[in-house]
Amino acid sequence: MTTILQNVRYSFRLLWKNPGFTLVAIVTLALGIGANTAIFSVLYASLLAPMAYPDADRLMMVWSKVDGRDVVSAGDYIEWKRQNKTFQDMQAWTGGNFNLATPEQPEMVGGRIVTPGFYAMQASASFSAAISYLKKELLARTT
Repeated sequence: MTTILQNVRYSFRLLWKNPGFTLVAIVTLALGIGANTAIFSVLYASLLAPMAYPDADRLMMVWSKVDGRDVVSAGDYIEWKRQNKTFQDMQAWTGGNFNLATPEQPEMVGGRIVTPGFYAMQASASFSAAISYLKKELLARTT
Protein backbone atom coordinates (compact mmCIF):
# COMPACT_ATOMS: atom_id res chain seq x y z
CA MET A 1 0.00 0.00 0.00
CA THR A 2 2.84 2.40 0.75
CA THR A 3 4.34 1.74 -2.68
CA ILE A 4 1.10 2.80 -4.34
CA LEU A 5 0.97 6.01 -2.30
CA GLN A 6 4.60 6.77 -3.19
CA ASN A 7 3.86 6.21 -6.87
CA VAL A 8 0.81 8.50 -6.75
CA ARG A 9 2.79 11.27 -5.02
CA TYR A 10 5.62 10.93 -7.53
CA SER A 11 3.11 11.06 -10.44
CA PHE A 12 1.50 14.25 -9.12
CA ARG A 13 4.92 15.80 -8.59
CA LEU A 14 5.91 15.10 -12.21
CA LEU A 15 2.58 16.43 -13.49
CA TRP A 16 3.04 19.60 -11.43
CA LYS A 17 6.53 20.12 -12.90
CA ASN A 18 5.28 19.75 -16.51
CA PRO A 19 2.11 21.88 -16.80
CA GLY A 20 2.05 21.67 -20.64
CA PHE A 21 2.01 17.88 -20.62
CA THR A 22 -0.54 17.90 -17.79
CA LEU A 23 -2.86 20.18 -19.75
CA VAL A 24 -2.58 18.05 -22.91
CA ALA A 25 -3.22 14.85 -20.91
CA ILE A 26 -6.30 16.32 -19.18
CA VAL A 27 -7.75 17.69 -22.44
CA THR A 28 -7.14 14.37 -24.20
CA LEU A 29 -8.86 12.45 -21.42
CA ALA A 30 -11.79 14.89 -21.39
CA LEU A 31 -12.27 14.63 -25.16
CA GLY A 32 -12.04 10.83 -25.06
CA ILE A 33 -14.55 10.52 -22.23
CA GLY A 34 -16.89 13.05 -23.89
CA ALA A 35 -16.74 11.30 -27.27
CA ASN A 36 -17.41 7.88 -25.71
CA THR A 37 -20.32 9.27 -23.73
CA ALA A 38 -21.83 10.86 -26.85
CA ILE A 39 -21.40 7.73 -28.98
CA PHE A 40 -22.89 5.40 -26.38
CA SER A 41 -25.76 7.80 -25.66
CA VAL A 42 -26.73 7.78 -29.34
CA LEU A 43 -26.25 4.00 -29.53
CA TYR A 44 -28.47 3.45 -26.51
CA ALA A 45 -31.18 5.84 -27.71
CA SER A 46 -31.28 4.40 -31.22
CA LEU A 47 -30.68 0.68 -30.74
CA LEU A 48 -30.75 -0.46 -27.13
CA ALA A 49 -33.49 1.54 -25.40
CA PRO A 50 -36.90 -0.10 -25.26
CA MET A 51 -39.38 1.19 -27.83
CA ALA A 52 -41.89 3.77 -26.65
CA TYR A 53 -44.86 1.46 -27.19
CA PRO A 54 -46.68 -0.58 -24.60
CA ASP A 55 -45.94 -4.28 -25.10
CA ALA A 56 -43.21 -3.43 -27.63
CA ASP A 57 -41.96 -7.00 -27.48
CA ARG A 58 -45.24 -8.07 -29.12
CA LEU A 59 -44.87 -5.86 -32.22
CA MET A 60 -43.74 -7.63 -35.37
CA MET A 61 -42.93 -6.50 -38.89
CA VAL A 62 -43.52 -8.75 -41.89
CA TRP A 63 -42.82 -8.20 -45.57
CA SER A 64 -42.15 -9.96 -48.85
CA LYS A 65 -38.86 -10.00 -50.71
CA VAL A 66 -39.37 -9.08 -54.37
CA ASP A 67 -36.33 -8.62 -56.60
CA GLY A 68 -34.13 -8.08 -53.54
CA ARG A 69 -36.41 -5.37 -52.09
CA ASP A 70 -38.48 -5.63 -48.92
CA VAL A 71 -42.01 -4.71 -50.01
CA VAL A 72 -45.64 -5.61 -49.43
CA SER A 73 -48.23 -4.97 -52.10
CA ALA A 74 -51.72 -3.81 -51.16
CA GLY A 75 -53.12 -7.12 -52.40
CA ASP A 76 -50.71 -9.12 -50.23
CA TYR A 77 -51.60 -7.02 -47.18
CA ILE A 78 -55.34 -7.48 -47.69
CA GLU A 79 -54.91 -11.22 -48.21
CA TRP A 80 -52.62 -11.57 -45.16
CA LYS A 81 -55.09 -9.65 -43.03
CA ARG A 82 -57.99 -11.79 -44.27
CA GLN A 83 -56.17 -15.08 -43.57
CA ASN A 84 -54.53 -13.93 -40.32
CA LYS A 85 -54.87 -16.36 -37.41
CA THR A 86 -51.55 -15.62 -35.73
CA PHE A 87 -51.42 -11.90 -35.03
CA GLN A 88 -53.83 -9.94 -32.88
CA ASP A 89 -53.89 -7.09 -35.42
CA MET A 90 -52.23 -6.23 -38.73
CA GLN A 91 -51.64 -2.74 -40.05
CA ALA A 92 -49.72 -1.33 -43.00
CA TRP A 93 -47.79 1.85 -43.67
CA THR A 94 -45.65 3.37 -46.35
CA GLY A 95 -43.49 6.45 -46.28
CA GLY A 96 -42.95 8.97 -48.97
CA ASN A 97 -42.54 12.58 -49.97
CA PHE A 98 -45.61 14.73 -50.51
CA ASN A 99 -46.14 18.17 -51.99
CA LEU A 100 -47.48 20.70 -49.49
CA ALA A 101 -48.93 23.79 -51.13
CA THR A 102 -48.36 26.99 -49.16
CA PRO A 103 -49.24 30.57 -50.18
CA GLU A 104 -45.55 31.35 -50.70
CA GLN A 105 -44.39 28.26 -52.58
CA PRO A 106 -44.96 24.52 -52.69
CA GLU A 107 -42.80 22.47 -50.37
CA MET A 108 -41.88 18.79 -50.33
CA VAL A 109 -42.39 17.13 -46.94
CA GLY A 110 -41.90 13.59 -45.71
CA GLY A 111 -44.84 11.65 -44.36
CA ARG A 112 -46.61 8.33 -44.02
CA ILE A 113 -49.71 6.75 -45.43
CA VAL A 114 -51.12 4.34 -42.83
CA THR A 115 -54.11 2.05 -42.49
CA PRO A 116 -56.88 3.26 -40.16
CA GLY A 117 -55.86 1.29 -37.03
CA PHE A 118 -52.12 1.97 -37.23
CA TYR A 119 -51.83 4.49 -34.38
CA ALA A 120 -54.36 2.68 -32.20
CA MET A 121 -52.24 -0.48 -32.54
CA GLN A 122 -49.21 1.44 -31.29
CA ALA A 123 -51.34 2.91 -28.49
CA SER A 124 -50.13 6.40 -29.27
CA ALA A 125 -52.16 8.57 -26.91
CA SER A 126 -51.94 11.79 -28.90
CA PHE A 127 -52.92 10.19 -32.20
CA SER A 128 -55.64 8.08 -30.58
CA ALA A 129 -57.13 11.20 -29.00
CA ALA A 130 -56.99 13.07 -32.30
CA ILE A 131 -58.58 10.18 -34.18
CA SER A 132 -61.42 9.82 -31.66
CA TYR A 133 -62.03 13.59 -31.83
CA LEU A 134 -62.17 13.48 -35.65
CA LYS A 135 -64.55 10.52 -35.56
CA LYS A 136 -66.91 12.41 -33.22
CA GLU A 137 -66.77 15.50 -35.44
CA LEU A 138 -67.41 13.45 -38.56
CA LEU A 139 -70.36 11.68 -36.94
CA ALA A 140 -71.79 14.99 -35.74
CA ARG A 141 -71.61 16.44 -39.25
CA THR A 142 -73.16 13.44 -40.98
CA THR A 143 -76.16 13.11 -38.64
